[in-house]
This record gives sequence, structure tokens and C-alpha cells, in this order.
Amino acid sequence: MHEKYLEKQVKKTMELIEYMSQTIDDFRNFFKTDKEEKEFSLEKIIKNTVHLVESGFESLQIEIILDIKKDVKIKGFPNEYSQVLLNILSNAKDAIAPDKNKNKYVKIKLQKDKTGKSVLKIFNTGRPIRKNILDKIFDPYFTTKHESVGTGIGLYMSKTIINKNMKGNLYAINVKNGVEFTIEV
Repeated sequence: MHEKYLEKQVKKTMELIEYMSQTIDDFRNFFKTDKEEKEFSLEKIIKNTVHLVESGFESLQIEIILDIKKDVKIKGFPNEYSQVLLNILSNAKDAIAPDKNKNKYVKIKLQKDKTGKSVLKIFNTGRPIRKNILDKIFDPYFTTKHESVGTGIGLYMSKTIINKNMKGNLYAINVKNGVEFTIEV
């Protein structure tokens, strides 16, 4: 049994290392204007990204719920999209983790709107974002975390990726029992 567990952990670690390597390459290419868009499956990107973070969520007893009834394909930059999702999930985990006696979960719902755009909603049961800072969370270097933990660059980069690089929209709102981020592409 220990051998199977070790094999599983090594496999997950290798996947994470590969993802990190790709992220470094993507970051290096982030400001290039000659990047090539390609069509990709959002369901695949979502599931791969969740797979990378699920053990960290499980260790904090935070459930990740996927609501994907039908895959949506979009044109853009799949690794950048994955990075956006990773940033939002990481922030959700940080927001939910301190709550002790609460139903802790993140729900990721994929759908298409009437115009054919993809709409990805990421709801988390973390504390609401204070109204006086809600419009600042996507500003560069704005963070509510201690400087040793956060730089305030993650959500700024995420908004840049979605709004500028993929011609979409990324926004957040407080909703009943939590916060919801929406990515429209």
C-alpha cells in the first residue's frame, strides 16, 4: 500500500513540476504579441487545473464541485486560461481556509450564454470581499494579504489575460454566502 501511495504522489509531483515549467515558459512569452491562439476545451483545462490543486484543498477540508454539463471550446491561450483559474482557486482557498465551522467549498460551473460565449463561474464560500476594496482587487500590487504571502499581482495578471489577451471579461461580485468570480470568453 505504501508503494502505491508513493507512486501516486510521485506522479502528482511530476505533473505539478511539468505545469510549473510550462507556466515559466508562458510567463516568459506573456508580453509577446506574436503568440498563436488555438482552440481548446474548457472542460479539459478546468479538470487539469483542479487536479493540480485538489490535494491542497482536501487537506483543508474544502470541497471542489464541478458543474460541467457540456464542454465549451474557445479560441485563445489554454495555459494562460489555466493560470487565471489557478489564481482564482488559490485566492478562494486562502479566503475559505480560516473558517472552521462552515460548509467549505468551491463550485465551478461552465456554461454558454445566448451569444455562444463561454461563461465560467467560480463560487467560493469564503468571506465576502469588503465593498470598499471590491473594485480594487484587480489593480496591480493591491493585496489584502501580508506582504510575505501575497504580491497583488495574481488577479491583475488574470484580468490582463482574460480582458486583453483573450478579449473577454473577468469580474467578481459578492453573493449570498460567498464570492463569485466570472470569466466570459
